[in-house]
Amino acid sequence: MSRTKLGLYFIALLSIITFACTGSKKYAKKAEKFEENGFYKQAADYYFISLRKKNTNIDARIGLIKNGQKVMDDYLREFFMAHSSEDYKKSVYSYIKVQNYYRKINETGVELKIPNYYQGYYDEDLKVYLSNQYDKGTELLSSGNYDQSDAIFTEINRLDPDFRDADKLAILSKAEPLYIKAEASFDKEHYREAYKHYTSVLKLDKNYKEASEKREYAHKKAMLTIAVLSENQFYPKETQQLNAYVSNQLVDANNPFLTIIDRSNVDKIVEEQKIGMNGTVNQNIAVSAGNLMGAKVVLLGKIVNMKKTDGRLNSKTVEAYKKVSYQVYDKSIKANKTHIRYDKTNYTSHYQKNVVELSYQYKLISVETGQVLRTGVYSDNIDDVLDYASYSGNLKELYPKPNATSSEKINLDRHINGKKTIKSTDQLIINIYNSISKQVSNKVIDYEKSRL
Repeated sequence: MSRTKLGLYFIALLSIITFACTGSKKYAKKAEKFEENGFYKQAADYYFISLRKKNTNIDARIGLIKNGQKVMDDYLREFFMAHSSEDYKKSVYSYIKVQNYYRKINETGVELKIPNYYQGYYDEDLKVYLSNQYDKGTELLSSGNYDQSDAIFTEINRLDPDFRDADKLAILSKAEPLYIKAEASFDKEHYREAYKHYTSVLKLDKNYKEASEKREYAHKKAMLTIAVLSENQFYPKETQQLNAYVSNQLVDANNPFLTIIDRSNVDKIVEEQKIGMNGTVNQNIAVSAGNLMGAKVVLLGKIVNMKKTDGRLNSKTVEAYKKVSYQVYDKSIKANKTHIRYDKTNYTSHYQKNVVELSYQYKLISVETGQVLRTGVYSDNIDDVLDYASYSGNLKELYPKPNATSSEKINLDRHINGKKTIKSTDQLIINIYNSISKQVSNKVIDYEKSRL
């Protein structure tokens, strides 16, 4: 078996054994085995673990100094060869490996030896490497290869945060392509998209070119100002209530591109527009009113159907049985014996059901063109039920029939303990308002997000 294969086998065997071993001494023993067979890197790793577990382990400390220095010498040799051949990138990253290994081992208090002049070699090579990378990055930046220039300037900043103006050029590499996209969208009057790109630019540099001023302008142009109007019909009061819920849902969405015109301003303009129009608001009047209010779109909504059913409380007497235990003297056993009988009784069953049905139609209309942008009808029905029984006696003694099964007894007990309150139709209407207004609000927001 070759030395390489033997070494791999030995490493694997020790790795398996180590899973079952804990403690500083045991790791040090494993390290000694590796060291005896010439595997100083693995030995250094195990001595390091041993010292981390117990910093006062002298054998582990001596072993780490000896074997860790051999590993360090390998890293230094790799660095020096790269330095001698003027392979500046390899030289820089080889010396970073040296530094990282030094810091790792130094955590245990062991200080490995690095010739002082090696730092000078590294500083020279780093300066040359960074200068070459800087020139390459600026060339890529000027030719519009922003991703590549960004990668280079980011690397420079990582290696030396103070190197020339690489930090500013890294921001430029990220911001400029976003600014170009923003400008293109702005020129096409795709203001919502332009706002998004300008915002990304300003997160990188709050003073970047004209991004701040143009973002503000794009935001104003992209703003969707909405007036929510009620189309009067058979349910004017309820329609106004539901439309108010729709307005509130749109406000609560916190969409930066949505502005809802204040209800008082809406009512004032609508009243003026109703003059000579028999008090009705239709699509044409809605567009005219929206224009006067400075709205870009009008949401015209109305309840087309509504039905409230206040259920009547129905109570009825239900026959049942009371379980009675009594004692009878039994001569054969000369003692009392318990007997069971079921006496007829009754309880009262109560039932009521309140129901609300509602259908709502909305149209989202462009004030500029009069075009219907979105429309829909939402219907919902909701009910609440009161269903319980009352009994004046001891519930434990009440049974639906003689010798009833356990499930039959449980069902009766549940009925006795049933819900004794019921939501009014006014409360149910509020639930429907919430449900429908959320659906309508989502449709409006979906439209807003679809714009450029």
